[in-house]
Amino acid sequence: QFAKFAKKNNKKLIVYVYELLSEHIVYKLPHYRHNHLYVTKTADLFISVSNKAKEHLIDLGVSPRMIVTVYPGIDIEKFQSQIGICLRQRDFIFVGRLDDHKGILQVID
Repeated sequence: QFAKFAKKNNKKLIVYVYELLSEHIVYKLPHYRHNHLYVTKTADLFISVSNKAKEHLIDLGVSPRMIVTVYPGIDIEKFQSQIGICLRQRDFIFVGRLDDHKGILQVID
């Protein structure tokens, strides 16, 4: 809906993408398929949160030159533990489901 609003009102459309599942059912349902095709053709820029998300966008037909990858993270200079945990160089925190496409097994290896 916002894609149509942005185009009608001459506004830039920037899409933030974290989706990785190209075979998800949403891409096969007619109404949603139309929406994703419209957005991939009219957006001014896509921001992906990982290389996998970028690959997903490319699989959907988005030109790589329209994609910028910005990795989410924690600024450890600003983040201070309230319980006295000291973050060492090899410590990490993962918050999320342990799904294969999340890549957590590659991090552990």
